[in-house]
Amino acid sequence: GPVDFNIFIFFCLLGFCTVFSCGTIIDYGLGSVSTISCNGLEGRYVTILIPGRSGILTLCEVEVIAQRCIPPPEARNLALGHPATQSSTLEQSMAGKAVDGNCDGNWFHHSCTHTQNEKQPWWMVDLESQHYVSTVIVKNREDCCGERLAGAQIHVGDSEVDHGMQNPM
Repeated sequence: GPVDFNIFIFFCLLGFCTVFSCGTIIDYGLGSVSTISCNGLEGRYVTILIPGRSGILTLCEVEVIAQRCIPPPEARNLALGHPATQSSTLEQSMAGKAVDGNCDGNWFHHSCTHTQNEKQPWWMVDLESQHYVSTVIVKNREDCCGERLAGAQIHVGDSEVDHGMQNPM
């Protein structure tokens, strides 16, 4: 079955340490909504990639929620409407479809992203400024092919190098 693993980033100042991390998508059932806790990881870019294998990356919606001391009644999606890119595009399934606010999980309704079948497909959103990221929420496709999202990693950081793949996970 799927393996859940995390890489932790330790930040220490004056003897006090905090663990920052994001993670890996392990629930890839049709229409699944994965909520990945990023514990305040700081960054401008959020990248989702399938590491170490060839495949297709399809995302039907991605929300990025800010870390706050007191959560507002309705958390604000930092990614909504922001510039997004991906490794390749199948037909009209552009990267921006994952941040358009449309959570329809049926690819045939033109509401999801879709890359070509390629080595380590990726998707990235530019939040256009630094944020402390509390949570990344990923809506999977619901009409088929949910397993394509298996093992996808979430990275948050300030580097665009290698499409954010070297940013902390």
